Amino acid sequence: MRIFIPTLFLLALPAVSNALINADFEAEAGAWQDREGPPGWELRLGSDEQFGIVEDIDFAHTGSRAFYFSQVARGFGDSRLEQCVAISDPFALRLSVQALTDEPHPELALRLRMDFYADGECDQDSANADAEQIQTDIGLSPDRTPAGQWTRLESATRLGSALGSDVGSVRISIRQRDRSADGNPRNPPRTVWIDSVVLDAGDVVVLPGDQRQALRDLYLALDGANWRHQLGWMNAEGTECRWQGVRCNAAGDSVVGLDLSANRLVGELPASLTSLTDLDPLGGLDLCWNDVLVPDDIQSFVANRHLGGDPGFCQGIEPEPLQRAMSGHFYQPLGRNGEGIMLHMLSEGSAVVYWATHNDQGEPLWLTGTARGRDRVLRFNDLWYTNRPDGVQVERAGRASLVFVADQDQPSCASAMLRFSLDGADFGAAAGRELLALDGIGGCQRPSDQDPVIMALEGHWFDPSQGGEGISLTPYGPSQVLVNWFSYDEDGEQIWKIGAGVRDGEQIEFGRLIGFAGGNFNDFLSPDMLTIVPGGLASMVRNAENWLFSYQPDDEPLRELILSRVEAGPDLLASTGVRMDLEMAPEDLELLYSRSPLSDERLPGRVRFNGSDEIQELTGLRFRGGSSRWLPKKSFNVRFEQSQDLLFGSDRMNINAMYTDPTMMREQISFEMFRKLDMPASQTRYFDLWINGIYEGTYIHIQRVDEWLLSNNGLNPDGTLVRDQFRGNPALPGSAFAYDYGNLDQDARLALISDNFDFRGDPSWVHLDDFIQWVRATPAGPDFATGFEQRVAIDNFIDWLLVHWLIGDVDSWGDDYWLYLDHDDPDARWHFIPWDKDLALGSHFRDGFFTDNDFFAYEYPLRGGWDNLMIAKVLATPSLADVINQRLVQLMDEYFPPSWFDERTEVLAELLEDSVSIAPSAMAFQRHDKNHHGLLGRYREQVESVRDFVRLRYAFIERQLAGENSLIEQAERLIPTGSSGLQLLTDDTGFSLGAVKLEKALDRDVTLTIKVEPIDPESTSNVSGINREWTLDSDATLEAFRLILFYRNDVEQFWPSENWYTGGLEPIGQQDQLAIHISDNGMDWEPLPTRVNPYSNRAEAGIDLLPAGSYRLRLLIPQPND
Repeated sequence: MRIFIPTLFLLALPAVSNALINADFEAEAGAWQDREGPPGWELRLGSDEQFGIVEDIDFAHTGSRAFYFSQVARGFGDSRLEQCVAISDPFALRLSVQALTDEPHPELALRLRMDFYADGECDQDSANADAEQIQTDIGLSPDRTPAGQWTRLESATRLGSALGSDVGSVRISIRQRDRSADGNPRNPPRTVWIDSVVLDAGDVVVLPGDQRQALRDLYLALDGANWRHQLGWMNAEGTECRWQGVRCNAAGDSVVGLDLSANRLVGELPASLTSLTDLDPLGGLDLCWNDVLVPDDIQSFVANRHLGGDPGFCQGIEPEPLQRAMSGHFYQPLGRNGEGIMLHMLSEGSAVVYWATHNDQGEPLWLTGTARGRDRVLRFNDLWYTNRPDGVQVERAGRASLVFVADQDQPSCASAMLRFSLDGADFGAAAGRELLALDGIGGCQRPSDQDPVIMALEGHWFDPSQGGEGISLTPYGPSQVLVNWFSYDEDGEQIWKIGAGVRDGEQIEFGRLIGFAGGNFNDFLSPDMLTIVPGGLASMVRNAENWLFSYQPDDEPLRELILSRVEAGPDLLASTGVRMDLEMAPEDLELLYSRSPLSDERLPGRVRFNGSDEIQELTGLRFRGGSSRWLPKKSFNVRFEQSQDLLFGSDRMNINAMYTDPTMMREQISFEMFRKLDMPASQTRYFDLWINGIYEGTYIHIQRVDEWLLSNNGLNPDGTLVRDQFRGNPALPGSAFAYDYGNLDQDARLALISDNFDFRGDPSWVHLDDFIQWVRATPAGPDFATGFEQRVAIDNFIDWLLVHWLIGDVDSWGDDYWLYLDHDDPDARWHFIPWDKDLALGSHFRDGFFTDNDFFAYEYPLRGGWDNLMIAKVLATPSLADVINQRLVQLMDEYFPPSWFDERTEVLAELLEDSVSIAPSAMAFQRHDKNHHGLLGRYREQVESVRDFVRLRYAFIERQLAGENSLIEQAERLIPTGSSGLQLLTDDTGFSLGAVKLEKALDRDVTLTIKVEPIDPESTSNVSGINREWTLDSDATLEAFRLILFYRNDVEQFWPSENWYTGGLEPIGQQDQLAIHISDNGMDWEPLPTRVNPYSNRAEAGIDLLPAGSYRLRLLIPQPND
């Protein structure tokens, strides 16, 4: 196979002072070894058998010669062609080559790289060399580089304005690798010809300099480092149109939109914001729900472009969490009493709105739109105006956002704020509304006696056969329902009418509906300004399948609507904030799912993000994972032809299906913990995935551990990066540190290690072997402690170890971490980089149930697994163990207290709940069965189990550190005066038998003791529920508290586990029916109203008063004769 690299050219622009030398390789034919090269070039080759060759050919791109490598390695570092070019005041630099190969393959790749230097000879790094570097990897797939055809390949662009003033030269580097033979180079080699090298980007389109600077000023002035969303911000100049919240025009040369609402902005807007002169006047700027000050001299500029006008009205306001119960009929009592907003929540974070108002001619007007909630803001990006003169006509009228706000004078979710910018005929405005629920209580506070049929009718309804109209139904009081009918008159112009009715069996009579005339859109409005327009009689009746809405005008034919509810599909429900559309040829998609899931052959495809028209071509994709490939929902390894901002600058995507985690947050939280401790750890991002137009699930991208991750963390990307895979070889122990190397010489050891480690680039196996042999040869104790601290970044290691202890990841020590060493630095130490955190925070494998199960455990041991002798020796070294234990307490108290997990799980639940809960339908899950293995509709309980895990795990760790073992399945706790909140009752093994959650502070010390024992089968028969009895003793009266009991329900594993549930090995079963029964004499048992969370083996009941004494407690499933 031939792979050619054509001559390099440098266009004659003032950007570069010296042209590339021999850019087309015409100067001389020949073969060169390492540190040699064609005129103007230098080769960096990995072996004496490799050559860089320039040959005379009749198919050169330019001239008669081209370049190729005689052999290549599996990494880019061993096949490099480089040249140093002096530069002076460049506008933009981009490296490109022409490449040709007769045998393209996705695993054959070129890397185009530019490194910048302070001198003119590429000897002295520039002051900001790491940030200035450009590196673009391009897979030579058949689609990207058709066989036998010259193809231009380009690097990313570096603007001259993004380079430091000290930059004087650039080293361009063309590198090649081949992994087309099961991850290794093919033999015979695949040839890639290279020709026509160019260093220029004169055609690049960028924002004007003042606009680029305005965005950077904004970030710095408004505390950008602490923004909630900051993807891309402050990246290289020229990337601004890809920064999160920034929207540019089609040409990419001007900013037209900037949405940073609810993004934790704090500070004063910079004056340079006025450079963004092309911001859409129809709400192109949105800074609401932050804490931003607008200087007087730019007030007018901002207000004229801001959603809703003056942003001062929406600052310093913290929106309330969204929830499905927030539906209702809203209005503004002061100044706009005479219009209404019907908001119907379609899920926990999506909504449809119908706005019944008036235009400035006094005629009825209604607008509609749908919203996807994000960061507690319902964003109606499109509000629509319709009419029906001859078929439904739709016009975009503008956009709006709505939040619910806390009001001490109103019940929860009764108050909301609307901001909008509209540009319709007779209703254009940029303003807002301060809204109140019509019934004064809002959907969250519905009366307990409200008619359940009326409650079920809440929503917007339509007749599919009669487009463009429908009715909104809102419960009001115990038995009434409000109706708003949005329709058209005989001329096709909008009308809306309202009424109220009471259900009578299968029928609701609304009586005569009324409309209004004489209102306005922009001015003061009150009911006495409106003229009532009587309408016809309306009613609803339910037949076997549908409700039928009837409207009888006085002098017109009867109108009927067979009602269907407006519901949200995956397009609206998907809540992660990043949409990924994967497009594959039908035959390739069928092959992907019909072949063995273990196949690693990549198939072609392409991707679009967030509905963009921009196509991202792929080098290929395949399934990823080990045993998880057999699960019903697949994870993917995706390679892009170009690096992606959404992938943190990488061209590799590892999206995990999270099928075994119904919360879909365990991996996210785990990696957040590592990063919070400033460890080199993967960044993460959620995606909602569509495949050929069908929603196929919520995913998380875990950044690949590679040179990109190292560079992102300030580490040398060319260092040793390896991962122990001994566990995957049945002939070897679970860790390289456990293998008995016996009399193997170094060459044999290096061969064994390199064959059983995964790696990136070109690792130094000698350094790894030295470390392993030192660990094995050095006994635990003072010498081990001294030597370990000399070889290992000790703080990094301890935090890596302890995060695993905190999250209960017992599957960690053998193969799911990476070792890194900057082997070029004689003072460097080994770093540990975490990986694979799906089995954490209570989730784990169970015999007979695999990993997709709902069993719960937290008593995982504080020790290593998979025979890792290194960790065993660390823990057996007293000085190291003491430091580890001290740091463990510090992490639990200061860095990751339970409140930290509460906050993170709540934030993630708001982000994920709608996506996670998408059910199979015609539009969702054709290739996968659903998002996760668990029951849908129980997301909040599943999330609560993560919070329970943390508190129970911490109590377990505290007992393990205490080292006592006298109280087993019994506990005693003194709760001091002034205490409130959760008080766990934990035995000396670390198992929590129960707890009390005090709703108010104690006014005296209280001592509680608890024990649990099997129920005597002779004292009772047919126990259904939990076959244990708790005895709770209190030496003082307890008032207003929640009593919590924890029970065991697990499969026998290597941690303490039993099954107390009489329903058998069922993680859920009938446990929802469990009720706490209490007795003070063992004879009379009183059942308590009980809430059970079977996902954390927890039952709780509220108790108003419990006098001092001894009480017996059981968890039973009520029987029919009880």
